[in-house]
Amino acid sequence: FDFWRGWFYYNDSEGPEDACEVECNTEEHLDAHWESNNGDGHYDCTHYEHIVDGEIVKTIKHDFQRFD
Repeated sequence: FDFWRGWFYYNDSEGPEDACEVECNTEEHLDAHWESNNGDGHYDCTHYEHIVDGEIVKTIKHDFQRFD
């Protein structure tokens, strides 16, 4: 029960409030997901959460387009 969750959305048609969750094994997997879906610079992320045993132990907020 140790995983990462990222909240992603397409910034040209949605706002951060419409972000959908993606769960991965590691932070690096979330980075790869973001980069592979962001070819045109329209895929964005509000934040990552590291979850261990059902508790959020770390949050990384993203205030800007990371891969452009």
